[in-house]
Amino acid sequence: MREISIFLAHSKDLDEQIKEIKLYIYELSQEYRRKDINLVVKNYDEADLGLANDDKRTQDKINEEVLFNCDILYTFFYTRVGKFTEEEFFTGFKRLQNGQKPYAMSVFFQEYSGDYADEIIRGLARVVKLKDSIKTINQNQYIFSFQNIEEAKFQIKKQLEKDLEKINSNQPILDIKQNIKQFQEKIQEKNKIHLKTNFSIPRRDNKFVGRKETIKDIFKILIDEGKCSLTGIVGTGGLGKTSIAVEICNIIKNTWTNRTHEEYLDDIIGNKPLFKDGILWIKLEYDHSKEEVIQEQILRQIGIEIPLDRHFERKLNKILLDKDILIVLDSVEQNKEIFDYLLNTLFKDFPLFITSREKINSIKEIKLDTLSENESLQLFNEYSNIEYNEQQLNKIKTFLKNKLGGLPLTIKIIAIHTNDSGENIEEIENNLTKIAVELNMNEDISTESVFELSFKHLSKKEQEIFMSCSIFNYSFTKDILFDIIKKANIRSEKVDTILNELRKKSLLEVKDKSTDDGGNIRYYSLHPLLREYASNKLKNKDFSEIIIEAKKEYLSKECINEEFFSSMYEEIFLVLEEDKKSENWERYFKIVKNIDWYLVGLGFFQRRINILKYSMNKAKEQDKEELEYIFMRSFADALNRKGKYEEAKKYMQKLKLFEKYYEEDYWPKYIYNFNLKSLGEYKNAYILNYKDLRELLFANNFDRNKTSFLKTNAYILDQYGLKEKAKNNFLIDAISYNSIDNKIRSFSDLIDYLISNLEYNKADAYIDRLLGFTKDVEIIQYLHISKLEIYYHLKKYE
Repeated sequence: MREISIFLAHSKDLDEQIKEIKLYIYELSQEYRRKDINLVVKNYDEADLGLANDDKRTQDKINEEVLFNCDILYTFFYTRVGKFTEEEFFTGFKRLQNGQKPYAMSVFFQEYSGDYADEIIRGLARVVKLKDSIKTINQNQYIFSFQNIEEAKFQIKKQLEKDLEKINSNQPILDIKQNIKQFQEKIQEKNKIHLKTNFSIPRRDNKFVGRKETIKDIFKILIDEGKCSLTGIVGTGGLGKTSIAVEICNIIKNTWTNRTHEEYLDDIIGNKPLFKDGILWIKLEYDHSKEEVIQEQILRQIGIEIPLDRHFERKLNKILLDKDILIVLDSVEQNKEIFDYLLNTLFKDFPLFITSREKINSIKEIKLDTLSENESLQLFNEYSNIEYNEQQLNKIKTFLKNKLGGLPLTIKIIAIHTNDSGENIEEIENNLTKIAVELNMNEDISTESVFELSFKHLSKKEQEIFMSCSIFNYSFTKDILFDIIKKANIRSEKVDTILNELRKKSLLEVKDKSTDDGGNIRYYSLHPLLREYASNKLKNKDFSEIIIEAKKEYLSKECINEEFFSSMYEEIFLVLEEDKKSENWERYFKIVKNIDWYLVGLGFFQRRINILKYSMNKAKEQDKEELEYIFMRSFADALNRKGKYEEAKKYMQKLKLFEKYYEEDYWPKYIYNFNLKSLGEYKNAYILNYKDLRELLFANNFDRNKTSFLKTNAYILDQYGLKEKAKNNFLIDAISYNSIDNKIRSFSDLIDYLISNLEYNKADAYIDRLLGFTKDVEIIQYLHISKLEIYYHLKKYE
C-alpha cells in the first residue's frame, strides 16, 4: 500500500479547526485504502513530540523530520501569521520548485467575521500582506478561502483528489528527482574537505616548554597577514622546530572547540576560531616526487579524490579557495624543488608556515635560538624524576646551556639518562668530556657525544635494535622490523618491549595511524640526527651488510602485496635506487614487475613512466627479451594514460616485432586499439583488429584479456553504421566480466550507447539490472539521471 503523508501547518488560532480537519482526512483515508493509498496526517502536536529538549532549534527539527519528508503540505492561516507557519510555507514552496518533497501544496485562509480589536486588526494586516506575497509567487493557483469548517472540508477533499492524481502520474519522475537530489548531497559531502578529522599532525609533546616569544611572533604574523602570511622557523637540527610547529597547530586546534589557551596568547588570539576549516601538514623528504606528495599527503588528508591530470591544480584550488586553512610544510630544506612548486603554484593563495634548517628568502623567517637557561632547566625537570637542591639546579642550568648548548633533543636524552644511571651532573659532564676526547673532539661536548653516552648505557640487545632501526629512512612497524632482523639471524625476542624502552629514552619517535577497521597501527621513526648516528654505528658491525640485504630481500618479496606496497613504497623505491647502483638487475626487474600496476592505483603516472622506460632499456641491454617486451607493453600503456598517444603508438608498433610473445597476448592489442581510437584512426583500428574481433564474436571462451577491447571495437563498428554489431560487442563485454566493478563500467557504456541510439526501453531495462549491482552513490546518481532522460523522451510524466 502506498503511503502519502500530509503535513498540516497552521497558526495557533486554528487549533480546534485543525483537529476537525485531521479527523476528516482520516475518514477520507478509509476510502483511499480501497485504492491502495494510506493517508497519514502530521501536524505540530505529533511533530513536536520529544523534540523540545533537543539542542537543535525545534523548528529545524520539525523541518527535517516532517516537512522535508511529507508528500503534501497544507498551510492554514486565520487572524494571525505564526512565525514558524510562514517559514514552513516558504520552505516547502522552495523545495517544491527544486523538485523535492513536498510534491504538492496549498494554502487555506479562513475569513474573519468577529470583533475587530486592535490586536486582531494588527494580526489581520499581516495575514493580508502574506496573502498578497503568496499571490505574487504562484498567481493564486493554490490559494483557497473558507468561511466555516464544512467549506474547508469540501475544498480539502477536492484539492486532495487533484494532488493525489498529480503525484501518482508524476511519481516515477518525482522519485528520480528526489533520489538525484539525495545523491548529489552525498557527493557534495564526499567533496567536502576533512582536514579536521584527518588530523595528520605529529603527536603533541605533552612536556613541551618555553618558546613563548617565538610562538607569539608566529601567531602575530599568521593573524595580522591572514591569507598573505608566509612565515616559518629556521634553525639547526635538534632545536625543536617540528615540536614548535606541532604546538602551534594544537593551539589552533583548541580554538575550534573554544578550549582555553595559554594566557600569554590572550591578546593575540582572543576567542575566535583560527583556520576553522583545518590544517594541512606536509612533511617533505629529499626523494619525494610531486605526485607522491600530492597523492599520499595532500589528497589523503583533504579526504577527496581528484585525478592528477592537467586540470588538477585548478580543481584543487576551486575546492580550497573559500576555505580557511593553514598549510604547514615541515623540513622544506630536504626538497626545495617540491617546496617551490607548493609555494609558487599549488598554494600560492594560502597562508603557509614552514620549518627549515636553511634560510628561505621568500619567507618571513623567525630565527630559532637555543633554549635559555631557565627554559633548559624547565625542560630537564619535565623529563627528570630526581629532586635537586637549589645549588645543584644552578649547576645543571649552567651545564645545560653552556655545555649542551640549550638543544632540546640532547637535554631530553640527558635528563632521562640521569634517571636511569643515577649519575650526578658532574659525573655526566666528566663522562661526556671523555667521550668527546674518544671521538677526537678535544674536550668539546657535542650532540654526538650525548648520543654516545646514552648508547653506551643500552643493553647489547637494545643497541642492536637501535642500530637496526637506522636501516629505515622512513617510518616502520615493529612487525616489519621483527621479520627483517629475524631473516638477518639477529635475536628477535622482546622487540616490542625494546622499542618501547627506546621511545622512553627519547631515542625513537612514534606515531599511531588509524586503520579502515577502526584500529591503530603504531609506526616508529628516528630523528634525522639520531638516524645518522645509528647508521654510522651500524656500519662498524659484522651484521651490517646482512641486515641491510635482508631488508632489501624482504621488501622485494613483500611488495607483491598491494597493501604492503602502499605503506612501504618509499622504502621500496630506495631499494630500486640502491639496486641500480649495485647493478642487482635480477631483483630490480622483479620489483618493477610486482609494483607496476600498483603505481597506477597510487596515481604515480610519471614515476611509472620513468621506471618503465629505464627498465625497458636496461632489459634490452641485458638481453632479457621477455622482460623488454613486458616493460615496453606497460610503458606504452603508461604513455596512453598520460595522453601521449603518438609516442605510445610507436611502441605499440615495436611490440609486434616480439612475435613470440605478441601473438598470444591480447593486452597490447587492446592498448593499441584504444590508442588508435584516441587518435581518431577508426579505419586503421578496425582493419588491424578485424581478425581478433571475428574470433571473439564466434568464440565461446571470453576471458578478461580477450573481452577487454570489445568495447573499443564497438565504437569503431558504430562509426561505420554497424549498430547491431556494436551493440552486441557492448553486451558481450558487459556479461563476460566476473568483476563487479568492470561489469558496472561495461553496462554503463552499453546504457549510454542505447540512449544515444534512442533505444530507451532497452536502456531502462539495463539500468534496473545495473542498480542491483552497485551501492556507489555517484554511479547510482548517473543511473537515475539516465533514467530521468529516458522518462522525458518516453513522456512518462505530465
